[in-house]
Amino acid sequence: MKKNLIILLTLLCFATLTFGQTKFGVKGGLNFANLAVNQDEIDDNFTKLGLTAGVFAQLPLLGKDWLMIQPEALYTIKGAKYEAATTTVKANLHYLDIPLSGVARILNSPLTINAGFQYSWLVSAKYEYESQVFGDDIIIDDNRDNYQQWDFGVVGGLGLSFENLLIEVRATRGLRNVEKDRIILNTIVEANSTKNFGFQLTAGVSF
Repeated sequence: MKKNLIILLTLLCFATLTFGQTKFGVKGGLNFANLAVNQDEIDDNFTKLGLTAGVFAQLPLLGKDWLMIQPEALYTIKGAKYEAATTTVKANLHYLDIPLSGVARILNSPLTINAGFQYSWLVSAKYEYESQVFGDDIIIDDNRDNYQQWDFGVVGGLGLSFENLLIEVRATRGLRNVEKDRIILNTIVEANSTKNFGFQLTAGVSF
């Protein structure tokens, strides 16, 4: 999967160099993360507040100043807290997100709409388990190999784009299960149906 990530980054760099009038910028903000779950497996789930930050570019499309392609590279903290039977789980997931969105300005105003796809590479994972199965201890599993190491999803939202300032509200949705079947303290833990989703509020500055 590292090979796929390198190819994607190479294509984004090539596209950035090919198009004229390209803007570059940095952005960051809050990520209200959660996991889409199967209610038959998980009783309750709760939002986790994380951060997202990185770089972006805006490339005019078809010679139109109101239509753009926006590639990004973001470090994003995701996860959730959920309860399954007698077990409470805190999922802490760190990703390198590579969203690629189409952006359109609405009626020549600062308001924009964006939608696209996102490739995510899992940098690290840390799950905390609290259950009678493990006694009174909190068990920590930080073995990255126990979780899906990449994700693919969709993104979409609204923004306000001024000359050098960008404000966005975005929804994100992963399409792959986060978890795998795994063994913790000689106990088989079956993967729950969990997929990343969340809402982001970010601000950026372009150069």
